[in-house]
Amino acid sequence: ELLDLEYYLKLNNITQKPTETGLIFVPIKNGSGPRLVAGQTVKCHYIGTLIDGQIFDSSVGKAPLEVVVGSPDLIDGFNEALTMMSVGSQAKVIMPSSIAFGKSEIDSPIPPYATVVFEITIVSAN
Repeated sequence: ELLDLEYYLKLNNITQKPTETGLIFVPIKNGSGPRLVAGQTVKCHYIGTLIDGQIFDSSVGKAPLEVVVGSPDLIDGFNEALTMMSVGSQAKVIMPSSIAFGKSEIDSPIPPYATVVFEITIVSAN
C-alpha cells in the first residue's frame, strides 16, 4: 500500500504532508465561512476512487450526500477531511486504508487495505 501511495503522489506532483493519521489534504478551491465542526449537518458531493483512478462510488448526478460531521457512519478519513473544509470548498483527499475501509468487506468493490482518493465539494452546512 505504501509503495503504491508514494508512486501516486510522485506521479501527481502532490507534495502536501500527511496529517498525524496519514490523511493527505489537497485543496482545490477555498470555501467561505468557518471550518465545519463535529455535529454539523453537511451536504456534499464526492467521487471516490482507488489510486488507479477506478471510481467505486460517486454522488455526482445525484442528490448531494447529507451527513453529520463526526458521525460513526462515515469512515474516519472522510470525517477528518470534512473538519478541514468550509462551505463551497473543494478538495482531493487521499486516505490510507487505516482511516478508510481497512480490510474491507468480502463483497466490497474496494480491495483490502487500499488507499482511496475522494474529491469532496461542500454544498451547504447548518
